[in-house]
Amino acid sequence: LHLNNNNIKRLDPGIFDGLSNLRCLYLQNNQIAFVPRGLFSDLLSVRYLMLQRNRLRVLGSGTFSGMLSLQTLNLANNKISRISDSAFYHLEHFVYLFLEGNNLMTLSHNANGSLHPFAFKGLNKLRYLSLKGAKLKHIAVNGFFGLNNLSQLILSYNDLENISSSSFTLFHN
Repeated sequence: LHLNNNNIKRLDPGIFDGLSNLRCLYLQNNQIAFVPRGLFSDLLSVRYLMLQRNRLRVLGSGTFSGMLSLQTLNLANNKISRISDSAFYHLEHFVYLFLEGNNLMTLSHNANGSLHPFAFKGLNKLRYLSLKGAKLKHIAVNGFFGLNNLSQLILSYNDLENISSSSFTLFHN
């Protein structure tokens, strides 16, 4: 389903109900500022979700719940400043995550401008994570907890000032 390059500002709950066989959803280059919890819950077969270049600010708990087949998620170049510790919960087939060009600032428990240190917990198959240009200044302890299969981590073009000695402890690859 290609809805990219429009002026979509809002996605109402239920808009994707009944699309359980959909494989790809392209929503990039719109004006979307918020994704209601459960919006994607019927999208059981979607493998590719493209949400780059919108106006998203927060990824709350369960934002992507129900997306059991999701492999690639592109959230690049939004205004994301906060990601809940369970935003990516139950995404067992998740392989590629693009978060570059956002306003994350810090990988910590801090509520503002932060990426929760356990935000990636349970993403055992994630191999590629791009945080390029995400305005990160600090990476806290357990910043990449649970990313045992990660083979590419891109942190270039940030404002990193401090990286904890155990930021990459569980990052074996």
